[in-house]
Amino acid sequence: WIVGVVNIYNFMDGMDGIAATSEADTNERLW
Repeated sequence: WIVGVVNIYNFMDGMDGIAATSEADTNERLW
């Protein structure tokens, strides 16, 4: 399942375009 999480995280990075804000954007999507 770790691979799936990594794939989703990488997908988020690709959509965001900026790795520095990927975590913040992901948190906004989750919450």
